[in-house]
Amino acid sequence: MNKNGLFKKSIIGVAVVSLLIIGLSAAYIREDISLDHPSSIQKRTAPGDWAEHIKIGVIGDSWVTDQKLDHAIEESMVASGIPAEVISSGHPGAKSRQIYRDLLNNNQSDHYSSNKILMDEDVDFLVVVAGVNDTAGHIGKEFYAHHMVCIIQAALDRGMTPVVVEVPEYGIKEVPAVGLLSWAKRAIYLRLFDNGKVDVISDYRKALRDRIHPAIYEKVTFVEFTSIAHDYDSNKSLYANTAHLNRDGYERLGRLIAKRIQESHSNAMHSGGNGAQRNSRR
Repeated sequence: MNKNGLFKKSIIGVAVVSLLIIGLSAAYIREDISLDHPSSIQKRTAPGDWAEHIKIGVIGDSWVTDQKLDHAIEESMVASGIPAEVISSGHPGAKSRQIYRDLLNNNQSDHYSSNKILMDEDVDFLVVVAGVNDTAGHIGKEFYAHHMVCIIQAALDRGMTPVVVEVPEYGIKEVPAVGLLSWAKRAIYLRLFDNGKVDVISDYRKALRDRIHPAIYEKVTFVEFTSIAHDYDSNKSLYANTAHLNRDGYERLGRLIAKRIQESHSNAMHSGGNGAQRNSRR
């Protein structure tokens, strides 16, 4: 075989391999950013003893694991004169879609399944802590907003009041990628889905609020993270690392969540019924 023939075969081989890589990459991205359809949830009327005793479920990512928030929430509730019980389930590294899937996963042998919280007949409030992995991975604000709304609707269907912690402030510009592939994926997604903008925390927060239908917006209790920290650089004393709070930070967040639940509970008491209870009767 002459040199020209060998060169042409080499070019063709490189082209075929390149097209294969592009095709596989496109298929992976399409699956990675796909939106789950909202699932039908067995509806439930809110617990009748909501005024005397509150049970709070907390779901989310690594910010929820190891009961990081449970004690602060429960202690603050009790200190305010409201007996409360807190249960939680966190999935380290999970984006909003995975948190929603965990909520629907009724395989109780799966360590990350939070379905037992969703199906708990006594849970009054469902706290959702998510968004760090969505924003760090630049998966797109529509992806985040869509799956958060799915979680909110699931809570409402179960007669619970959704308590949404807006995307927390963290060192989004400093979070290191784990390995070359992770770095490459983040770089690609940054340009494809976030227009090259690194600090998209406020954009994702706004996207969620804009996505929630007006008919259910007032049924959602929001926890504004800016009450704890307006920006990461000015509040590093609250962080263990670029992506996680330290003990003091989690204590503050837990107390803030409890405060918002207390306000929601008080409003429900004055109106003669809790929001989740009214929402479930439609």
